[in-house]
Amino acid sequence: MAKGYARAAWLAGLALGGGCTALAGLDTEYTVATSTGAAGAGGETASTSGGASSGSASSGTTSTGAGGAMSTSSSAASGSGGSGGVPMCSDGAKNGSETDIDCGADCPKRCDPGKGCSLATDCSTDLCVAGICVDCTAPDKDMDGYPRIECGGTDCDDTNEDVYVGQLDYFSKARANGTFDYNCNAVDEPEFETYTCSGAECNKTSVFLFNDVPCGQVGSWGNCNLLCNSSAVVQKTKQCR
Repeated sequence: MAKGYARAAWLAGLALGGGCTALAGLDTEYTVATSTGAAGAGGETASTSGGASSGSASSGTTSTGAGGAMSTSSSAASGSGGSGGVPMCSDGAKNGSETDIDCGADCPKRCDPGKGCSLATDCSTDLCVAGICVDCTAPDKDMDGYPRIECGGTDCDDTNEDVYVGQLDYFSKARANGTFDYNCNAVDEPEFETYTCSGAECNKTSVFLFNDVPCGQVGSWGNCNLLCNSSAVVQKTKQCR
């Protein structure tokens, strides 16, 4: 109730004479600049709104309208509430401008080999190839005599010494990427063809018979004689390169 009486007294003071008034004891302090105007038929009235929040700046304005009525308003601009979840280079996530987790672009840490990049400057090795940081200080890690493609060589898998351009051997086990492309031509080439022993053309030797078998799987292998009969049939794993 005390605050209510104080506010009423303050408003009455404005109506009687105005001036610069700062009223202590209220929950919010208001500083009001007043101007003198001619009272209208209804007399001079004052209305006040607004307030300031913690960490904010407030300002007051006064205007005189028709009939000498005066209105006063106070506005506040809220301050910063903190970082607001701004991405950082140490939060364990790939965000902001980072090219990989907590590295590259605007981060102080550059990305290690195998990490994502957009520019050479994103990498600790100063080499970005197809969006990946590459280390070419040792371009032939599997020591098969063929430098990897990223470093200007022809080896499409520098982690496997059996993989390189011109490989002539066949293999029964797939590479780490699930393919049998051991000669880097992007095709799985079988050692022996698959042949159905029937029809006008027979006399095939050393073929997989009856059904086509995927690379690395076991199937029937043997010969198809001139009479289109299968012979010397054994179970064999299909090798490819």
